[in-house]
This record gives sequence, structure tokens and C-alpha cells, in this order.
Amino acid sequence: VDVLARAMDRGEFNGLNGETLKFTLAGELVDGQHRLAAVVRSGVAQKFVVVRGVDFEAADTVDTGTARPFSGVLKRRGWSGTNNAAAVSRWLWLYDQERSLLDRNVKPSHQELLCVAEANPIAEAIHKDAFGMFVGVTNAAFLRVVFGRESVDDAELFATRAGLGTGLEAGDPILAFRSRVINMKSVDASARLHPAFTVAWGIKAFNAWRRGDS
Repeated sequence: VDVLARAMDRGEFNGLNGETLKFTLAGELVDGQHRLAAVVRSGVAQKFVVVRGVDFEAADTVDTGTARPFSGVLKRRGWSGTNNAAAVSRWLWLYDQERSLLDRNVKPSHQELLCVAEANPIAEAIHKDAFGMFVGVTNAAFLRVVFGRESVDDAELFATRAGLGTGLEAGDPILAFRSRVINMKSVDASARLHPAFTVAWGIKAFNAWRRGDS
């Protein structure tokens, strides 16, 4: 916004450059927020081409080839915790496609991510309880959804024990998981592993715990 506002102050911005302001049938602005915010900040009037009546569903496909985040799609649909939810949705999409969570070369569309978000209890899994504080809210939500596919009760029991660290004995896979996470946290930030490793350890521990391994 600051960059646009400064360009407007200098008279370098042209609102008739082919980019439109888009409004839904209900009058909601879905494309052009930054440009209008820059007008307010600069105080310099601009001319724009306005398109009205964009379908709400179609609005989710606006500028999906640019850096427009999926969290914005979720926000327009009334979600809270949209940054976490968007990250969990992407990880679930990669997980279900049997791809590495470290894969940055694959970019699912907003529509693909929206299907994942609506098909999984992501919103319910995002909360800052002991488990979320221990492994991170996004990591915890992803693990809760994946674990819940096997057993919701077991998912909550694992999360509670892993988060609080109570009732664990030597040889318990949950204790081993906690130890790995604690060790990782003790390492200098610049040397810490990607969060994908945390969730991989969590899935391995959950499966071992349900099998009764020690």
C-alpha cells in the first residue's frame, strides 16, 4: 500500500491500466483493496474501471496466478485463524497427494485447497491448547486432522498427553515424540528443522502408540 501511495503522490500511478475494481453481486469488494487503501493514504483521487456483479464463488479465482493468498479466500467465507487454516489446508492437500510437505514446487489452486478445507474439520482443530503451544498451532491442527481420520478419541488423547507430558512411561512413543520436539527446541533457531519434520515424527509416534509399540 505504501508503494502505491507514494506512486500516487508522485503522479506516477495510472488507475486506467487495465486492472479493474471488482465487486460481488452483494457489493463486496474482492479485488482492489490495496489500490483503494493507497488512494485513502495518499489523498490523491484516481480513476478506475469498476466491474460489478462478480459471482461470489468466482471471486475465489481472482488473480490466483499471483501472490494473492488462500487465506484471503477463507477470510471472505467467514473463517477465523485464516493463516493457520490456509497452511493446514495446503499440507493436507500435499499429504493426501502423497507428496512431501517440503515440496515447494507444487502449487495447488485455490479451488483445490478450498475442497480440502471444506472436507476436513480444520477450523475445529485450530486452538491454542497445551498441544498447540507445544508443537505449534498449525502443526497441532494438521496432526489432529490426520489422527482424527483414524480415531477422534485417540487423536485427542494423544494430543492431551503429548501436550501436557503427563502419564507417560519409559518406552511410550508419545514420550519419545516429546523428547524429540524438546531437543529440537533447544537447538539454535538457525539450525532448527522444518515443521514438516515435527509432524512426521508425530504421525510415526501416533501410529506406534496405537499399535502398542514401545
